[in-house]
Amino acid sequence: MNPLQNLPVILRYEDDGSISAHCPLLPSCQCKSSSRVQALRTMQQLIKRALANSAPEKPSRKYEVVHLAVTSASDSVNRFGKRRPEPESPRLELL
Repeated sequence: MNPLQNLPVILRYEDDGSISAHCPLLPSCQCKSSSRVQALRTMQQLIKRALANSAPEKPSRKYEVVHLAVTSASDSVNRFGKRRPEPESPRLELL
């Protein structure tokens, strides 16, 4: 029996109301659905199928999900609409 594998699935909510889903570690696993639940069910089936197939699709890389907070371009404008001087290096925070 295969051990449980937790793989990242990215959901993107489209302007037309649909949901696109994909697994970055398994490029062939992607779908478009009308609901979040259906997208996740479809992804689960696609991932199971990809993992059941022999090689090269099996994920072998370790990965880490990191959330970054990055200041936007509008942060460089003060409340009067004047541009602030650019910092020497971009501000980057790990959450």
